[in-house]
Amino acid sequence: MPIARPADVRHALRRIPLRVRPAGARERARAEALAMLETEQLVAPALGYALWPVKAGAGATMALGEEILRAPQLMLASPGLTAVGVGACTLGDTLEIRVDALFAQRRRLVAFELDALGNDLLAHYQGIATARLEGLARRRGLCTGIELSPGDDDFGLDQQQALLRLADGLRHGITITRSGMLKPAKSLTFVIAFGAHLAKPLRSRCERCGSRERCRHRAK
Repeated sequence: MPIARPADVRHALRRIPLRVRPAGARERARAEALAMLETEQLVAPALGYALWPVKAGAGATMALGEEILRAPQLMLASPGLTAVGVGACTLGDTLEIRVDALFAQRRRLVAFELDALGNDLLAHYQGIATARLEGLARRRGLCTGIELSPGDDDFGLDQQQALLRLADGLRHGITITRSGMLKPAKSLTFVIAFGAHLAKPLRSRCERCGSRERCRHRAK
């Protein structure tokens, strides 16, 4: 399965949009966090992705390879679904260790900014995986539909293990805690619906998210 390890973090940071321009102490903290990411080896980006044909479906479940995936919203919103793209991304665990150390040193603002930049980087690499999956789908004459991650729209955290296997995420050392969260913390999995006549949802994931009003990283 396709695996990528993007190494140019500086280039990735330049491509991250600055949604809200910080001021004062926060601006200085962000600048310090950016310098850390540019000079220290805090992230080891890795991603896995694969496009799976939907072999069969019953109710809210579908068969992808040897895995049975339960994703009722994916199926409900995707009549004509014929394939599912599965992705897994991680930044490794060094960044979260550095963030924890900053909190221990009571440098909370820098820790918050470094953690936020980590989230932005993770979203950036997810975007790379998404674009590659869409490229694979276009070559097969397929259109892009809804995108979900475990925890979205009745897509349970108990599906994480299947997604990691489908996207080869276990190869990169991503594991799952008892509560269903991924480890390293800066990791994620996602699925995308594909079919010959699917349409993008009218609302983005940010617009559908219940935390949209208080999220500082919400797309504008």
